Amino acid sequence: MDEWRAIVTKARKDPKFKAKLLKDPNAVLKAYGIKVPRGVKYKVVEDELKGERHLVLPPDEKDPSLVIDSFDRDPDSGDPGF
Repeated sequence: MDEWRAIVTKARKDPKFKAKLLKDPNAVLKAYGIKVPRGVKYKVVEDELKGERHLVLPPDEKDPSLVIDSFDRDPDSGDPGF
């Protein structure tokens, strides 16, 4: 997803942009043309090079109403591939 890569690239270079992304990811996603479904609030977390890492369990695939994002995910792992 080119838009997400652009967001990540800018966040790595621009501390103010990164702070906004962490504080209000929905606004940043919308500004980059990524559709944010009504009622969904995204949360961006930052992994450290050393220390804490985050793993996210994907929603139950049997219930399509739980699929809340439009990222292109790997069908086997659920990884969006960023």
